[in-house]
Amino acid sequence: SHTAEVEKPLLVCSESHGSPSFWAALGGQARYPAAKQEQPTVSAPAFSRLFHCAEFDGALHYTEVFNFCQEDLDCYDCFLLDCCSAVFGWLGLMASSAEQALTINTALRYHQLQSSVDGRSAHESVTIVRAGYEPPSFTCHFPQWKEECVATLKETYERRLLLLSTHLEHLDADR
Repeated sequence: SHTAEVEKPLLVCSESHGSPSFWAALGGQARYPAAKQEQPTVSAPAFSRLFHCAEFDGALHYTEVFNFCQEDLDCYDCFLLDCCSAVFGWLGLMASSAEQALTINTALRYHQLQSSVDGRSAHESVTIVRAGYEPPSFTCHFPQWKEECVATLKETYERRLLLLSTHLEHLDADR
């Protein structure tokens, strides 16, 4: 493969003083804005917030977890992660179905309320994440996320399911 080298002189010009051919190549010259353009106001914090969700007596109770890390995610409970640009509902492998349903509903309501408070888009969706299947958009909010921990969690869950099914088979056989 051969490349042709063509020497062109470098032309330096002041901003907005380019030649007509320069502006034509860019699609035409437009006026500069006279004032700084307004950006949408979002007063959401520039950090992520994690809330531990636990169901007691049919109601969901939640507590904010400060300085959180991957080890804070308890497979027996659910969590809500607010990243300002997204809201995640994390469902622990061993969390009850009632707790999971309450967490999903709370995540949806939380997102809707926060959009009216801090200006974030109400059209963004809430992402439901199952333990062991966390996408990078979720894990990036946890310092030093370790995939090995996720694999261990999945193995433990699968082992418990196997033990439970074996135990149930023994119970059926004893009848």
